[in-house]
Amino acid sequence: MNTAADHITVLDDALAQLPDIHRHGTPILIRTDSAGSAKAFLRHLRYLRDLRIRGMDIGFSVDMAVAADVRRAIRSLPERI
Repeated sequence: MNTAADHITVLDDALAQLPDIHRHGTPILIRTDSAGSAKAFLRHLRYLRDLRIRGMDIGFSVDMAVAADVRRAIRSLPERI
């Protein structure tokens, strides 16, 4: 169905298949496009990133096309929120 729950299941299954030597001690970068930008999936990515305390070094990157109106809106934001 391509829901956040589906993305989480696929990611967790993929990570579980990595040998321990790579899952623990090797930096892992999880990349997704805008299809992975659901809040629940992003929350899960942050949770995984925070597992560093258990030996996993996970980072993530979410990419999306940005239209001109979105760029203008982003530029109008203050430097710090």
